[in-house]
Amino acid sequence: MDAPEYGRYITIGSRRVVFSSLHLLMFAMGLVFAGEVALGGLDTSGGGLLNMGGISREAAWAVGTSGWRSFFLVDQWWRQFTSIFIHLSIAHLLMNAWALYNLGRLADRIFGPTRLLLVFLVTGLAGGAASALWSHLNGSPSWGGGASGAVCGILGLLLAHTRSRPDAMNQYIARQLLQWSVLILAFGLLVPNVNNAAHIGGFVAGYLLSKVLREGHFDGMRADRELTVVRMTAGLLTAATVVALLIGGLGARERYGNVSALDDLDENLEFAIKGQEQGRSSSLQVARRAIERIHVSDPAIRGLRDRAVAALEDNSEAGIGLRVQLKILKDDVTEVFASRAPDWFIRVSPR
Repeated sequence: MDAPEYGRYITIGSRRVVFSSLHLLMFAMGLVFAGEVALGGLDTSGGGLLNMGGISREAAWAVGTSGWRSFFLVDQWWRQFTSIFIHLSIAHLLMNAWALYNLGRLADRIFGPTRLLLVFLVTGLAGGAASALWSHLNGSPSWGGGASGAVCGILGLLLAHTRSRPDAMNQYIARQLLQWSVLILAFGLLVPNVNNAAHIGGFVAGYLLSKVLREGHFDGMRADRELTVVRMTAGLLTAATVVALLIGGLGARERYGNVSALDDLDENLEFAIKGQEQGRSSSLQVARRAIERIHVSDPAIRGLRDRAVAALEDNSEAGIGLRVQLKILKDDVTEVFASRAPDWFIRVSPR
């Protein structure tokens, strides 16, 4: 039987099917997106190309988006892996999946499914690191997710590989890939909130990886030893990814409940403060009823809710006393919010 267009033939029972790590990667992206939708639903109000069929901030954060603050926290290490598979809208997912499918087939055919998996994970992590560092140094921090850093990594891998081949076919492919690279860079510059740092970081990592994975680099090493190194590295990264996705998935509902409760508490306290300043006692009653309806398992957040309800029960207290009490509560909410979701107060950007 002829070799498949990409991937490898494997036998399952009496059936022979094509397998590629590309299938696993796209399945993981779809599964994670389904989890986001199950948590927070979809926003169908539109608001730009990348926001069509949007995911709520709470759901995206709960499943595992990442930003520069969480990047430097040891207990949030898993977000560096999960953020590669998270997408912020249907349009965002479809664009990255389409690009991954087209580039991934060629990369699989040239380098094989194991190296494709390795490159995807390494360049995805590199893109996330570049995004976090650039956001921190640039003074405009953001958090987000998406596979485009890894997609650009595969693009860089293929561009370096084809440019190094003198034959006409590879040079033609290299020109097409270069056009893709320019278009992606232009897209990032023209469309607001697109994470160019992740794109560039992934692309550079992929370009450099091509130099390592190309034929001849391991000439001083036995072929079986080279394969062992590649497989072990890919295996360790894959295991870390699986653990990270499990952490993100198993704790998602609790994290979603926490950030949703804190967000509601913060908004209602702000509403109550403005109402108290303007002498509208009805605003205090509305805020108290809304806060009473907040249900959450986290004891620290429950304590804040109970304090807010107690403060608002006697809304006849005039002037500065209640206002100060509510503002102190709001500051306490912000402090707990920052400990539960350190990236929450900074801009969201797809990558």
